[in-house]
Amino acid sequence: MLFAVGAGKQVTAVDDNSNYPPEAPKTDLSGYQPSAEAVAAKNPDLVVISDNTNKISEALAKLKIPVYQAPAAVTLDDTYRQLTEIGSLTGHPAEASDVVRRMKDDIAKLVKDVPHSEAS
Repeated sequence: MLFAVGAGKQVTAVDDNSNYPPEAPKTDLSGYQPSAEAVAAKNPDLVVISDNTNKISEALAKLKIPVYQAPAAVTLDDTYRQLTEIGSLTGHPAEASDVVRRMKDDIAKLVKDVPHSEAS
């Protein structure tokens, strides 16, 4: 999402399991056993997490590092909200709005183009 909204150049580190997009700066940070000290060593101004493994959010808060937790989206509205929030947090609200609009337009076109069958 960070790369989609235009904040990719602001990403300084991703965990050792993140591999998309290819230009994401992969590190040895563990996504399964996150360490607040290891994250802090990367000097982040924002940490984006999907869950609060090992209470990483609280540990980072103690270090005065802002955290945005974005659990796996369940609905498209969840995705739109997360994109919008990430865009705002990273200084890319217009780009995030554009991504959301394009997604909605693409989905609407796909739905419109689905052949309708006659119910028997």
